Amino acid sequence: DYVFVTDVVEAFVRVAALKDAEGPFNIGTSIETDVNTLHRELAAIAGSTMEAHHAPARLGESERSLLSIERAKSVLNWTPQVPLVEGLARVWQHVVTEE
Repeated sequence: DYVFVTDVVEAFVRVAALKDAEGPFNIGTSIETDVNTLHRELAAIAGSTMEAHHAPARLGESERSLLSIERAKSVLNWTPQVPLVEGLARVWQHVVTEE
């Protein structure tokens, strides 16, 4: 469940504006994205034909992540605005222009 940083900041701003906010809020997309899809999308954005390399899982590494954002939707009136591919493209553009 990959969420773009500006969406996270917006959720934090909304929580901070609440006077009586209690308990946890899941901030994500409610879309599970596997690493193969992530690699494929990044490779396409970068114009790369590099094959994915799979290393053994690291101790404690999460195998899956899919968050329910229903509470954030109802209490904060928040939903993520930046789709995965757009967020990846923004990060890639930032990396390329910073070099």
